[in-house]
Amino acid sequence: MLPTTFAMFRAVIKVDNTITPADAKRILDACKPSRVANRQINAREAMEILQVSRPTLRKLVKNGNLQQINLSSRRVRFNEAAVRELAANGVVAI
Repeated sequence: MLPTTFAMFRAVIKVDNTITPADAKRILDACKPSRVANRQINAREAMEILQVSRPTLRKLVKNGNLQQINLSSRRVRFNEAAVRELAANGVVAI
């Protein structure tokens, strides 16, 4: 789960008076952001997860469906959580 989604859950739980503190703790513990959220992967790993070719990966970036992190003019990385979310749902939460 992405940190933004986790923050949303936390905000909803905070304003919902029907959720007990014990239930809130259980829910938030189950939804904690994973370490994958900040892990960066290279283009080859992203292509494997998405099961796409390099030109298709470039189109996903160009169309705004996936954000790349430019380390240099030839080296790019991708947020692994965003890539996995795109593979699972077809959308990325930003």
